[in-house]
Amino acid sequence: PGFDETTDFCPDLAYLTVIRSPVARVHSHMCEIGATFDMWQKPDVTKPGHVKLQLRDNYYTRSFGGPDAWNAPEGGLHSRHLLAAAHALAQFDVVMTQERVSE
Repeated sequence: PGFDETTDFCPDLAYLTVIRSPVARVHSHMCEIGATFDMWQKPDVTKPGHVKLQLRDNYYTRSFGGPDAWNAPEGGLHSRHLLAAAHALAQFDVVMTQERVSE
């Protein structure tokens, strides 16, 4: 879990990612898994439909910041995690927002 730029890049491939608005991403995720507001606010990963903390707390920083960011406790991200995510995204050939896909 979490993108690790030291092991997850292949030099012969082009990398592209599309990033959504965080609120739209959360709403879409909740709808996809059928999560209720309580499942979001009081997660219990042992119960079906409840969400992992990574999905509630700075998902993109966790996703692109590597394993240390992915596994940080809720509220435990720091500037080093954001910098790691930014550095990983800088390695991508294309980074765009969903709103710009049709352009």
